[in-house]
Amino acid sequence: MMKHLLLCLLALLPLAGRLSAQDSVYAGEPEQYYSEGIIHFHTDLQVEKDGNLKVVEHIKVFAAGNIIQRGIIRKIPQTRPNKYGRNKRVPIEVTDVQKDGEPVPHVITTEGNYLQIRIGDANIMLNTGVYEYTISYHSRGHVGFFEGFDEIYWNSTGTEWELPIVKASATVRLPEGAKVIQAACYTGPEGSKASDCTITYNDSLQPTFHASHLLKEREGLTVAVGFTPGIIQRPAPAGMWEQLWDWIDAYRAYVLAVLGLGFLLPYYYFTWRKHGKDPEKPVVVARFDPPNGYSPAVLRFLHKKVVDSKSLAAALVNMAVKKVVAVRKDHTGFYLDRKEGAPSKLATEERQLFSKMMQSNLTLELSDINKYKIRAGREAFEDSVKNQYNLKDYFLKNSRQMWIGGLITLGVLLTYLLCVDFGALFVVFIVPFAAAGAAMLFAGIRALKQGCAGVFLIGMGFMFLVVPLGAVYGVLQHLPPVSIAFVFILLAAYILFVRLIQAPTEDGAALQAQIEGFLLYLTVAEEHRLNILTPPEHTPQLFERLLPYAIALGVENEWGQKFKDVLENIQYAPEWYSGGTLSYAHFDDAFTNRFASTVEKAGRAPAASSSGSSSGSSSSGSSSWSSGSSSSSGSSGGGGGGGGGGGW
Repeated sequence: MMKHLLLCLLALLPLAGRLSAQDSVYAGEPEQYYSEGIIHFHTDLQVEKDGNLKVVEHIKVFAAGNIIQRGIIRKIPQTRPNKYGRNKRVPIEVTDVQKDGEPVPHVITTEGNYLQIRIGDANIMLNTGVYEYTISYHSRGHVGFFEGFDEIYWNSTGTEWELPIVKASATVRLPEGAKVIQAACYTGPEGSKASDCTITYNDSLQPTFHASHLLKEREGLTVAVGFTPGIIQRPAPAGMWEQLWDWIDAYRAYVLAVLGLGFLLPYYYFTWRKHGKDPEKPVVVARFDPPNGYSPAVLRFLHKKVVDSKSLAAALVNMAVKKVVAVRKDHTGFYLDRKEGAPSKLATEERQLFSKMMQSNLTLELSDINKYKIRAGREAFEDSVKNQYNLKDYFLKNSRQMWIGGLITLGVLLTYLLCVDFGALFVVFIVPFAAAGAAMLFAGIRALKQGCAGVFLIGMGFMFLVVPLGAVYGVLQHLPPVSIAFVFILLAAYILFVRLIQAPTEDGAALQAQIEGFLLYLTVAEEHRLNILTPPEHTPQLFERLLPYAIALGVENEWGQKFKDVLENIQYAPEWYSGGTLSYAHFDDAFTNRFASTVEKAGRAPAASSSGSSSGSSSSGSSSWSSGSSSSSGSSGGGGGGGGGGGW
């Protein structure tokens, strides 16, 4: 035990060292550094009269060979968000890179919206020690123009560094004639409004900003200076079309949402009118017999378009009511007992069921002991129902319209995400994994009683579902609320379209009217309300005869409630069932659900089968920037500049 504990402690030592490194880059004594990091990050910003910004970054680091081995990497954004949250491109031109006052090898590449500067020689490893890197570059388009002042709003250090920064500072030098009107600074992670920093002024009244504490990984210093307007020439007022384009660009998410729905909703409507509008349905008239003498399973198939465990349960109860079999229940489960009734009285699919399950058995236990026999009966039963009637004669799925509508919807969604936020396209590729995870999770829950297979499926399903959904959540956080609303409205509209595009034929509409009339009789307690002149008398025989139909149509509770008093008065004990008292007002819970579930589990097959963004800018500045010095809109990570980096 002690040996294992010591091993665990030894394994945690590197982690402990890593955690302490974040807060102890500099021990406080001169030249005593306990871990790697940035000792001092100072930025000099010179604002020229033409609006050009000259930036010199002095990055003093302590390298110990862990993260900083050959040099450092600096990543600078080539875009900045305007006041509407849209990224606008700004030019970055690197003019000089030095280490300890001497030119140093470096490689400049572009990665997405970032300009990456990899400083150092791949063939030379740095000795442990202190090094100062100097990066000089020019940029344009960062001056913000506001009522009563101009402004430079600059993310001095960036909030994406993988290294802590012991000291951070920035000096802003304004063009000749410009005076500081207001100034502010912000510290912490991106979006932080903390101002744990100070501002000092030199003899020329140029401000220098100092962070008051160590900046941890992904924390930074952002500065903002409002100064005399008119020193830097403002761009000419935008024309009508330019203003319109700026408005469209600012509200792009809204405009594209309206255009997308404005295209799709009429498409759905006219496609539904042409292919999915239901024919005129005959007047529904209450009737107390099943339409066309259909069997319970066939009636469910033509009404619900499925052959499932409830179809099978209704068929078995119908066979029991006809005295061909009897249903028996004890503490171990359900059984079918063969009776003396003639199988010839059964419907076609019921005869198939009897032949496969009961022909050679006097008693059949509905458990996995007889799973092959039960499965054979269920498959023969299902095939028989589907072979007797073609759903296309009664119901049009319009699959072609579904697929075309789905592809068009997907195209609109992809176009929208591409125009609003390219990164959000990632969601489209995640969805199939989440769907697969959900399928495995539900399959695992259903197979849980089978042991390890169910547990494995649940574990895999949970992983494939939770991880993608976490990624989706992360992506959606960066989308504006209108975009999230648009995605959900789009999906809801398509689901509604899929439901509506499916339509009955004229024969199907007539049959549905007859089934609805039959359902009226099964569910309405006061039959005089149905305008039936001579309704049949409520007898146990009538209850039994139509009970399988009530089960098939899912209204067995209403049918049982209708006969509750009659059956209790005569202390009704059905011949078709034995094994306890049935609650007729809650017949589904008392019998149907348990019976159908037992049959489904007993004959379950090993594998289930199914059937049937940005615009360029090279001007001196922009009136579309948000202000960092005059309102509560300023924050750490705002404005131009920024980025981060690390070692290599």
